[in-house]
Amino acid sequence: MSPRVSIFLLPPHWIKVPNLSGAYLKSYLRSKGITDVTVYDFNIECFRKLAIPARRYLTLDRDFEEGFFRRIQEDAPEFLERIFSISAQSDIIGFSLFSRNRAFSLGIYEELRKRFPAKTFVFGGPETIAMHAGQKSLPDGDTVFWVAGEGEKPLAAICEGAASGSKIMYQEIDDLDTLPFLEFDQYDFSRYRKKMIPLISSRGCPHRCDFCSEPFLYKRFRHHSPGYMAEQIQHLVARYHISTFSFQDSLLDYNRSWLEDFCSLLIKKNIRIQWEAQMRVRRDFSPALAHLVKRSGCFGIFVGLESGSDKVLQAMNKGFTAEDASAFFRTLTSAHLYFEISMILGYPDETEEEYDQTVDFILKNRKHIPKVAQVNPFVLYAPSRIAEQYAPDAYHENGIGNKRVRAFCRVLKRHKIRHAEAFLNNLAYTDDH
Repeated sequence: MSPRVSIFLLPPHWIKVPNLSGAYLKSYLRSKGITDVTVYDFNIECFRKLAIPARRYLTLDRDFEEGFFRRIQEDAPEFLERIFSISAQSDIIGFSLFSRNRAFSLGIYEELRKRFPAKTFVFGGPETIAMHAGQKSLPDGDTVFWVAGEGEKPLAAICEGAASGSKIMYQEIDDLDTLPFLEFDQYDFSRYRKKMIPLISSRGCPHRCDFCSEPFLYKRFRHHSPGYMAEQIQHLVARYHISTFSFQDSLLDYNRSWLEDFCSLLIKKNIRIQWEAQMRVRRDFSPALAHLVKRSGCFGIFVGLESGSDKVLQAMNKGFTAEDASAFFRTLTSAHLYFEISMILGYPDETEEEYDQTVDFILKNRKHIPKVAQVNPFVLYAPSRIAEQYAPDAYHENGIGNKRVRAFCRVLKRHKIRHAEAFLNNLAYTDDH
């Protein structure tokens, strides 16, 4: 008899769309004959129950995050009792850890361990990698497992009693097209901020920006075939009657031929959807490709520009120049593709001259930049390639970066350049600026 598996997505965390990890794990386990799998999005449930303003819920605030478990204990104990009741009927309890919900998740775990010492607990998610890399103490025991990287194969092995060791590192799926289509049956799409289905077409990233943690979340870059993605989208539209999709890939245009084939398939098969994605500045992104992307239903693109200085872009290992970015933006604009950009200011060794070059770039290209979505001081993420060069607490408070963010925002307002107020400084904790 297969074990009863409960996967908990705990607060506080992102509330725009359902979390993909639970959907992937449930779909994969069911394909392996492990059918008693339930995903509980307590994050969205908690957000709705407490009626916390979205901006407050999403703002990075250590006091808020670390005190959230105590707040639930005091204000909504029935919420915790429901978790305890579900856990009592479960054999395996999984947690998807992110930096923001780590304190809450570990608090729940401690309570569950007291009540149910014989239960099997599994921790996955990107924060497990960060905790492992930072050599932070991890809860241990005969029935506690830590999974770094993809969770499908490790969780299946744990369910089958075939896991070797308590730390399971990077057991990756070779061919992503062998995965079953995603299941979202236990998600109520109406509860999220956007009624859209999240997807990923790839895992990992073929590029290596020095400030990014993505290369440490996966060991290899792999992608679905365009045909698989088109078929899955058809399946999801028919099943859930939702035709808006949000690609969660690090970038969707990692391969120009792949993007051309995917968009062409959507058009050829008459798959009428709307979709958004992150993309990278490419020198070879032609006007013809831009128009094809638009015709296939793309309504929004997020582009990580980060800087308008060639020297800073090179230091970041972005792989493109300011001139490339300008041409890319003009190409998107020519096809009436809406896009937004992000900026990082105060990067290590960024001079005042290089900051001024970034300001000049934005001003010169403002007619071709629909919106500045994010402006943040440089934040040192670990693990990352640049984090290997600095002490763990370096750039905890990036004074220069914060100063330049404030100055940059004044420029945006003065020149009436559209920007998102809610996403200024949204990647830095409130006590860091």
